[in-house]
Amino acid sequence: MSDLTPPTSRPSSLPQVSRLLVPVDFSPAGRMAARTAAGIARKQGAKITLLHVLTPVTHGPETVIHGENFQAKRRACALAELESLKDSLAEGTDVSCALREGSPFEEIIRFARSHKTGLIVLPRTRQPGLLSQLLGSTVERVVHEAPCAVLVLAGPEILWLDEPQHVLLTTDFSPDSLAAFPWAEKVACTYGARVTLTHVQVPMGLPGTREYARYHDSIDELRQAADAMLISFRQRHLSPAVEVDTRVVEGTPHRAINRLARRLSVSLIIIAAHGVKGWHHMLTGSTAQRVVRHATCAVLVVMPQSPVSSQAA
Repeated sequence: MSDLTPPTSRPSSLPQVSRLLVPVDFSPAGRMAARTAAGIARKQGAKITLLHVLTPVTHGPETVIHGENFQAKRRACALAELESLKDSLAEGTDVSCALREGSPFEEIIRFARSHKTGLIVLPRTRQPGLLSQLLGSTVERVVHEAPCAVLVLAGPEILWLDEPQHVLLTTDFSPDSLAAFPWAEKVACTYGARVTLTHVQVPMGLPGTREYARYHDSIDELRQAADAMLISFRQRHLSPAVEVDTRVVEGTPHRAINRLARRLSVSLIIIAAHGVKGWHHMLTGSTAQRVVRHATCAVLVVMPQSPVSSQAA
């Protein structure tokens, strides 16, 4: 278990997002993400940038077939699609468009950093192949490297409810995990949602097994300590005005989180990224990335190293 001594002060302010970035590929899921972001922006009084990234095209059969102006035609078509998507969003939404060329993942991160983005909104997409499995999809790589919070939309219709009613907030009792708390409170205050605060314990034995019979007193003490710690975190780091219940669950973190989210029918999971690096990350991904990969609802991933407020550039 992590160090169970919590910090003594609550975050002083709630996140104020002034810029949203929506990477779009003109798919139905991407268009849904843009409409979802527009609803969030109107609630926040924020600006939106629709970003499309053109992957480079080398000289080959395609350029021969379509002529020398093939790349110029691609750019013109993409700009027209961006403007059409911009016009389709509700009036009163402050929207701009941007077109870049390169690796989608790299250009999204570069744009977010250079434009002081407070939130990236994008749909989860499936990318087949061994390379994707090893390095992660574009969405997972954005989640891992983004300089700001990332809202990943998932589910049967890639929807985020306009008025989410139930949020699952996760903590491992580390200081980094506290970065997610102001965002949960912000969602709860904005949409009137209730919050379930959860901590995942490693499995400590099942009742009826020989291991449990031998160590049941110690196992019960650990469970009670985690329950008490979670209640303490709730009291210290969330406003009394927010409706919160607490749950300690057991299992592999990403599986237990997604299982609880399905059981409670939550519309949003909020989790802090911890920036795992190295070969273990390359092969398995961080807990946040694995939650995103398997979630059946929207997931908001918060970066501990970034400030909770984002100002316009």
